[in-house]
Amino acid sequence: MSQDKIYVSSISAESIPVLPAGPFEHITAVILPVNATNKVLTYTSSDTSKVIVTAGGFVKGIADGTSNITIAATDGSGVTKSISVTVVKQ
Repeated sequence: MSQDKIYVSSISAESIPVLPAGPFEHITAVILPVNATNKVLTYTSSDTSKVIVTAGGFVKGIADGTSNITIAATDGSGVTKSISVTVVKQ
């Protein structure tokens, strides 16, 4: 019995308005529909000299500035979400 693949239709996540340089903070991403077949996401930073992001969605501020984090579904749906992260020294 074959089950039809259910694709991700949207990803929601909130921007991190200010991140101090140093500690990691987790991005909470929500996938819809909740019964999507493949819920694996990728995370990329537009400027790794400012912000790095792990495969699990943890971000770390490196230097003052702003970077956009792109969260993408890996199920072939093409769904992405971009959030902004601003790093400031404490």
